[in-house]
Amino acid sequence: PTRTSEQPLPLVVLVVGSGWLGHRALVWLGTSWWNASGPRMIARTGSVCVCIRHRGAFIHVSPYLMRVFIVLAVTVHMAAAAVQHIALQPKAELVLLLLARTLTTILILLVLIRELSRGCATHDMMLDDVSLALAWVHASRCMLTASAVACPPPVLFGGYSSGAHVAASLLQRPDLLKLRGLPAPSEGLCDGVMHISGLFLPKPCVVGSVPARLAKLLISLVFGPAAPSLPSVLARAELSPRLPHLLIDCEREAFGVWPIEGLMQCLLGGAAYAVALQNLGVSVMHVTVRSNHWGMLSSTQLDDALRRHMCTWPKA
Repeated sequence: PTRTSEQPLPLVVLVVGSGWLGHRALVWLGTSWWNASGPRMIARTGSVCVCIRHRGAFIHVSPYLMRVFIVLAVTVHMAAAAVQHIALQPKAELVLLLLARTLTTILILLVLIRELSRGCATHDMMLDDVSLALAWVHASRCMLTASAVACPPPVLFGGYSSGAHVAASLLQRPDLLKLRGLPAPSEGLCDGVMHISGLFLPKPCVVGSVPARLAKLLISLVFGPAAPSLPSVLARAELSPRLPHLLIDCEREAFGVWPIEGLMQCLLGGAAYAVALQNLGVSVMHVTVRSNHWGMLSSTQLDDALRRHMCTWPKA
């Protein structure tokens, strides 16, 4: 489909997200139903949308936490057995038995989670997955954009939520793109960048605040010991390509509910990223829609924003 005979609609390559999680079908199937809404919404505008889903991480259980629960469970079991042996304080025996069973159940769950996490992806593996998919898109561009127009459509690359973090991180790593035989972002990889409610990991405004602590805990649960090395797209903004950027965010990402709204702002930072890019001389269009982070992909507000801005930008 085209908007004019000379200026076709863009080809959109969108990396979807699910909090960086999803190395097994059991995990990512739960988020696929709303992630699918993004490509469908873009396709409704008439644009071709290629959806990329990378391998994901999984909840990290530290060996230290495992050891703590093993010691607690064994200690409480021994205490319950001792109380039962001396036949004193039946109420204390009951409490200890219930506590022992609870700790044992938690320990079993932790072991199960740790086993399920085998084979989960690191952040570098996510970048490699997306670069591999981009190599296919680059090689198949003529097939994907087949039309009667002489002017090839522009390619917009970006992502939604944590997918935007992976996409933006990759755009800041032309060395990884080169390993896949891909050009640098500003040298033919794409014509523009579009992120929808993207996670750019700004530095928390109030260090030690509840939302900042929750954000740190969440990233630690997902990436474990590698969490401190997770790149902040905003902090590395100078490495971003000098291409037009379309950033679409929500007025209230988590319905304005504290502390979840604060947590989301500690992870997102779309407005700050837009300012950082503009200070570098990058053309940025920052759009805010009246929706929330999880419902925006199927919202009429996003549909309107895409038709108003994506379909006429960047200029072919």
